[in-house]
Amino acid sequence: GSVGIGFAIPVNLVADVIGQLRDSGQVTRAWLGVRIQKVGPDIAESFGLEKPRGALVVQVTPGSPAENSGLLTGDIILAFDGKPIKRMKQLPRLVAATAPGSQANLQVWRNGKTLAIVTELKPMADNQPLAAAKDAPAARLGLTLSPLDQAARQRLGADRDGVLIREVAPRSAAARKGLQAGDIILQVGRELVHSPTDVIEQVQLAKERDHRSALLLIERNGLERFVAVRLS
Repeated sequence: GSVGIGFAIPVNLVADVIGQLRDSGQVTRAWLGVRIQKVGPDIAESFGLEKPRGALVVQVTPGSPAENSGLLTGDIILAFDGKPIKRMKQLPRLVAATAPGSQANLQVWRNGKTLAIVTELKPMADNQPLAAAKDAPAARLGLTLSPLDQAARQRLGADRDGVLIREVAPRSAAARKGLQAGDIILQVGRELVHSPTDVIEQVQLAKERDHRSALLLIERNGLERFVAVRLS
């Protein structure tokens, strides 16, 4: 019997797969080499976008087409080959539908300006993501910070500079939205941070600029994500 669950695959995707299998006996996908996340209202405001759209780059794979073309962590990909990215999940599909070895034109939002970037996509290996997605919640400050000393680096397996979150205040927005003790702050806005003082200075700067949120790049268990921290 049926439990009322069905699955549908777009016909253009089926046609592409069948065509590749018929011609070469295998399916090859293009690879961009970025980890992305959704652009919510807080993230859009922090980056100066008039509305949420695009795919926010939270990590660029070394040696990838993205790195070779100059894409940076913190860039927001607004369009791929002339096709607007209204929702994050559109980007992996567009990358997958592009022939490996071909060039793609990206429209990118960086530092309040729109840039045009051309990248040459490579074939995707079995262990490479098209564009891995990770949603990030919004949060506001309610954190106790400490330097990322050698003992903390060894315990957490961290191999780069950052600032350790020691405590998250109970019932704070940070706690409700998922920030945890042990998370590492790598960046505030577009500035790398090496000490709690760096974090405080960048947050204060965001306040002075009348930003409603400060944008934190967080690492947890080797994965990075942006969190828009609401300033109260």
